[in-house]
Amino acid sequence: MFAVDYVAGGSSVSPVWLVGLLGLIMGAAVLVVARLAVRRVLGRIRHPHVAAASAVSVVVAAAVTGEDADMVMVRASYELRGLLGLADCRWAWLGDEIPVGVLEDDGTIQFGQYRWPVDRYGLPPHGVQRPLAVGGHSYGWIVLVPETEQAVTSVQLRGAVTVIDVLALCLDNQRHLAFHEAGD
Repeated sequence: MFAVDYVAGGSSVSPVWLVGLLGLIMGAAVLVVARLAVRRVLGRIRHPHVAAASAVSVVVAAAVTGEDADMVMVRASYELRGLLGLADCRWAWLGDEIPVGVLEDDGTIQFGQYRWPVDRYGLPPHGVQRPLAVGGHSYGWIVLVPETEQAVTSVQLRGAVTVIDVLALCLDNQRHLAFHEAGD
């Protein structure tokens, strides 16, 4: 079973407590690695959904509570930067230079008939634009310029579309409020 070293007076059997301690350390290490792996997988699955829902929620809350349209614009810009990893998110108006790529209602990016593969290349390097329009009124465009070529999901892009559309509704509501106040 075990060998006894008669010369040194030792045994090849480790004390039971040492074996138990090593087993405990190995078990803890396996548990930590497993938890990190699960967390990474769940982060990839849930993160885009959670980030998109959070961005939409913040902008809707700002618009519904009656914050000034400029503040809603700032909040929307901040949320869009975080959601899509943007270097620049700005409001463009007539005469301003805007990118050719368009962020469509369904969350795709179109260059005419060509659909940009966002899952592979991220947002186009020169950015994309989305019209700020509602009810036949145009309030310019939102221009989204990426920081890197990091891939983005369709969930993130649909969240961005919703944030921008809520911003357009807020701008339209402010216009209606200003019109009615001027008429009183």
